[in-house]
Amino acid sequence: MAATDRKLRQGLKQLSLQAAALAALPVSGAEPPEAGLSLRHSLYQEADLPQESLQYGSTRRYRIRITELAAELPLGQRQDWALQLKASRETMSGASAMASIRGENDQPRLLMSGATIRETRNDLNVQLTRYRPLGTQGLALYLSEENDYRSSGGGWSFSRDFDRKHTTFSLGLQAYQDRLRPTDAELYGRIPEASKQRRLLQAALTRVIDAETLASVAFSRTWLRGYLSDPYRLADVRPDRNGQWTASLQLRRFWKPWQLAQHLDWRYYSDDFGTRAHTWRLSAFRQFGPLHLGLGLRAYRQSAARFYTPFAFELPADAEQSSDFRLSAFGALEARLNASWQWRHWTLAAVLQRYHAEAGWGLDAAGPAHPALLDFSRFTLELHYRF
Repeated sequence: MAATDRKLRQGLKQLSLQAAALAALPVSGAEPPEAGLSLRHSLYQEADLPQESLQYGSTRRYRIRITELAAELPLGQRQDWALQLKASRETMSGASAMASIRGENDQPRLLMSGATIRETRNDLNVQLTRYRPLGTQGLALYLSEENDYRSSGGGWSFSRDFDRKHTTFSLGLQAYQDRLRPTDAELYGRIPEASKQRRLLQAALTRVIDAETLASVAFSRTWLRGYLSDPYRLADVRPDRNGQWTASLQLRRFWKPWQLAQHLDWRYYSDDFGTRAHTWRLSAFRQFGPLHLGLGLRAYRQSAARFYTPFAFELPADAEQSSDFRLSAFGALEARLNASWQWRHWTLAAVLQRYHAEAGWGLDAAGPAHPALLDFSRFTLELHYRF
């Protein structure tokens, strides 16, 4: 029995190292990470709107640049602590959808802002984790700030290994306080100031099936309270409370003869707004010496919120309503290609994502398609150095 357990642990270690080099793996964090620095830059570009779907404003949509700097630092005499720092800066330009209204042939037409929107957001994440032989405990702080929005919060995380580290239970708690001060509030009749609170509870169980296979099940519960409407959208009146549930299953398999890691995920989402959603993700990662290649496909389907309407201004002003395309019924497909190259202590990685949404792919495709559904691409380049 001892020899079998030792062989399984050795296989699990190899699986963890191989798959961690290829993609994130939900294994026990019983050991602190290596010291390292990462610099990441992303470019996100939404496709412009067709002119025929526009009633007013600009057809140009968001273009976002994100720069992130992250550090992982083992601490303590035995290096059983780890400090993780991540700072990011996001700059955004383009036009946003304010509402959709009834147009010719009862088709929605968009009211867009001008393309002169310029916004900057700065984020800071700090996490301190204690590593013990049978698990971890961690504390985290978060701060995000932009010209009209400020969010701050923190969290606590815990994990415990059982059955000779073949099973890991993890638990997390998070709390956030957000304050919103919309720009040009008096000019456009927006709310001058508002706030909301978010509380999150997460639990997961990960099981080592054999030396090449891991499975995980996770649940989360989120409580939102406060001002949940979008002040930059017209005729947008949402409830001041929303409860969200998620359940997910993950399967990780490493095929040693082909140096291939395979991921299969499913996630279910439901909230008090009436939205339900399913997400499926299939990924494969292959190692060719220092080169790692990955290909992923994601499918998403959701139903509409109960107060969603494709036509603004047709209900009483105080009635619950929103023409936000993110609350409509739609489905989406996303393809993802990643590649990374390791040389000594350096790793260079690149990720290309392509996303397309369609109303007809939703869980309930009743009503006209929202013209603001997203079609975007994102390219990310990262340089990582291990000490």
